[in-house]
Amino acid sequence: YFNSATFEQTAYFHFATFTQAAYFDSATFDGPAKFVGTKFGLRGGTDICVPNFTEATFVKLVSFRKADFVTHYPVLEGTAFLAKLVVTATPALWPKERPALLDVAKENSPIPTKEDAKASCATLRHEIGRQGLPEDEHFFFRREMEFSRIVALSDDKEIWPYFKAWPYWLFKTFSGYGESIERPISALCGMFGFGFGALLAHFSANTGIWSALKDAAAVRDAAAVSFSNLLPVFGFGRIFLADELKTLTAGLEFLSGAQTVLALPPLFFLGIGLRKRFRIR
Repeated sequence: YFNSATFEQTAYFHFATFTQAAYFDSATFDGPAKFVGTKFGLRGGTDICVPNFTEATFVKLVSFRKADFVTHYPVLEGTAFLAKLVVTATPALWPKERPALLDVAKENSPIPTKEDAKASCATLRHEIGRQGLPEDEHFFFRREMEFSRIVALSDDKEIWPYFKAWPYWLFKTFSGYGESIERPISALCGMFGFGFGALLAHFSANTGIWSALKDAAAVRDAAAVSFSNLLPVFGFGRIFLADELKTLTAGLEFLSGAQTVLALPPLFFLGIGLRKRFRIR
């Protein structure tokens, strides 16, 4: 218990191990605070360790470099970081995205809830973002988004919590919360392949699909129309494929429209992934 304590000089907690809750509520660190290599809990242990820094004030550098937060994110409600905050954005040093212990936390319990974990990730993201560290900032952004999804799903006041959470699910599934460019590309390739197969069957109705595979024109037309459906903004269909589009059946017209609509989220997520990968502001 270090509640309301004042550390006038450097506070060294190098490689210390807290096996249970560590309370630093309203503590003031006038000098640097060094939690380098500190363990908040033990891996494989059964004790709960909550690092609580509620309304603490860090006047100078605070370093959680290589600190291991085993069971819970640090509670940072109202915490003031007046100088630089150092953390190590490595998954092995942080709790899982959905620790089981969060599900048993009750109101007025010292155990943080899902909302507390979300708020902690948001605070860490903001403080790291001020230092211009995009990779580390995005590390906490992804966890903040995951807790936002979990909070939305568990909202008892919502009639349809799944409806509120599905945008987060889409963001996670097709983009990894903006981390992946492989997922949206894979989704687009799958849509292209499905459309290509259906269109090839249409263009080869007279000759048979196996004969059409040897016919460069049929393969080209099917691939061009499917690709155009995914990227209608370029206008390939209106300029180059007008004759081919006129021959489509009602079912293929519906399929083409579905390709266009369903391709929008993966294209959007691909843009986010490229923006993050190349640090475009």
